[in-house]
Amino acid sequence: FNEADEAFLESLTMEPENSWLHFNRGLYLLAQGQRQAAGKCFSLAHNLTRPPLSPRKRLQAAAFIRQLNTSH
Repeated sequence: FNEADEAFLESLTMEPENSWLHFNRGLYLLAQGQRQAAGKCFSLAHNLTRPPLSPRKRLQAAAFIRQLNTSH
């Protein structure tokens, strides 16, 4: 996990507006049980456009956001 954390931090430094990076980081955080942090990543992924998520991934991000918001 330490390597993955470092890779995400390095990538965020280089490409903070990358929606795909935030989407994948959200999946990573969700797998670790960090639901609130994952929700923030999915929200960013859904809203950022450099590059935009594919329509399917945008729908998945929106579904994750709804699910995380309703399961407090």
